[in-house]
Amino acid sequence: MHTDPAPTPGTPGTPGTSGSPGTPAYDPAAFRSVFERNFTYWSGFARNTHRYADATALYDPATGRGWTYAQLGRDVGWLAAGLAAVGVRPGDLVVHQLLNGPEFALLYLATQRLGAVGSPVNFRLAPGETAHVLDSGRPAVYVHDTSLTPAAGRALELAEHRPGVVVHVDSGAPGDAPLPGSLPFGELLSRGAQLPPLPEPDAGIYGETTRLYTSGTTGLPKGVPLNNATEVLSAHDVIMHFPLTPEDRTLNMTPWFHRGGLYSGGPNPVFYVGGEVVPLRHFDADTVLDLVEQRGLTFLIGAPTNLERLADAQEARARDLSTLRGIVTMGAPLGRAACLRYQRVLASSTATARRRRSGTPSCARRTSPSTRAARGARARTTTWRWCGCTRTGGGPRRTIWRRRTARRSVK
Repeated sequence: MHTDPAPTPGTPGTPGTSGSPGTPAYDPAAFRSVFERNFTYWSGFARNTHRYADATALYDPATGRGWTYAQLGRDVGWLAAGLAAVGVRPGDLVVHQLLNGPEFALLYLATQRLGAVGSPVNFRLAPGETAHVLDSGRPAVYVHDTSLTPAAGRALELAEHRPGVVVHVDSGAPGDAPLPGSLPFGELLSRGAQLPPLPEPDAGIYGETTRLYTSGTTGLPKGVPLNNATEVLSAHDVIMHFPLTPEDRTLNMTPWFHRGGLYSGGPNPVFYVGGEVVPLRHFDADTVLDLVEQRGLTFLIGAPTNLERLADAQEARARDLSTLRGIVTMGAPLGRAACLRYQRVLASSTATARRRRSGTPSCARRTSPSTRAARGARARTTTWRWCGCTRTGGGPRRTIWRRRTARRSVK
């Protein structure tokens, strides 16, 4: 009986000899082409408009309005088309001075949908500093909140570059009027709703998506470009370190125009993981604690001063904070005494709320037999711990204070 000879090393088909003479070498060109074209932040968000279509993506406490992922994706598509209709092209800069709110979140996503570059700017800049941003970035569109109209008007007077379109977002305050000739933000949405969807963005992972500006402490603000790779890896960093899941609801108490606001538990990681973003125009400790109790927030993000105000408000009027999974602080050192106070006032509030419901200490509380069965006969024990400081990818230093949930098999 004839048998084929065993293959010898170096011949085609020999396992483990890639790169040997006679064997084709591994060629990553096809993988690189797909990866560099499709591994974008927009692709991740667009996935969630289908995967979590009916889940809440954004909830605005000021109006009580919520957006599911499907609805948010629809409105983002309309806004992107509306921006294109007024002359914004892929690669163009869209500068916006906005407080935390739905319009900020929509712009963050819509500029990426269009392939343009979103540039959130500090709303506390002096008119001369804003004029410098307009002259250095030369945006096609400038969006501002009507609470900033006097400063925005002065900045436009000082700037040599005049954006093609000026858009205003209504602050809701009776005395805040828009600039003459300014386009209402809602009109961009209504125009876009009448237009066909835009082609998918094709800048790939190296395409600029966001341009942040430095604070200008040692001079005028300087632009810092971020690309799709930065967007995606920033989201992954926060998702892993908090950690975040699609069931989380976060409120970042700091302004979104800076890196810590937009990327540390703000729109960037939460929209990417499929969770819920809750914006707040102005920080108010009572409002934040009420939202934790009423909305079931799971993460709060802010500076130590925010935590100090939260602790004061909680001591004055206790709320049920049992849904909180963690509090993240950044921007300033956190002393040991302050840390212990926040653990006592804020963390113990969650334990107290659970004791009221269960009648047992939170550290010893077990889930009900039916819940254990539904969870695969596993019980939870909850404590709080400080997780130290992390800094990755050039991002802000964060102190993560999260509830640690240990799982034990139940015999």
